[in-house]
Amino acid sequence: MHWILSKEPTTEDSPVVLIQELFQTVRKNRLNMSLKKRLLSAYNLEKRAPIQWGLAHEKTAIQEYCKVFEVNVLETGIWLHESGLLGASPDGFVQGNPKNITERVHQQEKNSTLLSPDIVEVKCPFSARSMTIKEACSNVKDFFLDCNPSDNSLHLRTQHDYWHQIQGQLYLTGTQCCDLVVWTQADIQVVRIEKDASWSSNILNMIEFYYKVFLPSL
Repeated sequence: MHWILSKEPTTEDSPVVLIQELFQTVRKNRLNMSLKKRLLSAYNLEKRAPIQWGLAHEKTAIQEYCKVFEVNVLETGIWLHESGLLGASPDGFVQGNPKNITERVHQQEKNSTLLSPDIVEVKCPFSARSMTIKEACSNVKDFFLDCNPSDNSLHLRTQHDYWHQIQGQLYLTGTQCCDLVVWTQADIQVVRIEKDASWSSNILNMIEFYYKVFLPSL
């Protein structure tokens, strides 16, 4: 068994975890029944409308990203941690240096050097499907992006599941930078996210939780 830092079900023996709940549980060192069922693939999320929407439009988002920034995206599968317990599945590897860097590319860390992306992760938010991304920031409750009103820049909330998902992808693929592509029917925006050195301790914490808390509960 391995836990996948992903957004939708992949295979029957690769349970998808609600990542934020997993991190909260690891910190408490205590396993609740709801999370245990998720880890054991007791819930099927494939029929949920947001999941179906994302799956249906992911390729469209990648095609538009490639067209706008003149790059290619190479599909990839699951990347496993050396322990065999953790896996990550980015939506692809970016081939080429993105061109046409405009106001649609937002750097997560303002003072860092703008790196070229290694991997890409696509989000097609169902709740914002007819909005621009900045409209979603204002109107969708608990939206995963924030918009800075002073310069209209976007950034990913670091307490959101997607932050942990992307950091896990960067660590498990051995890459340094991810383009988070956010697509709706009205807009496409990119948040460029670098590997966070302080995040690495989470990997060991999850592995320890697996052996000390999860396995004994079976």
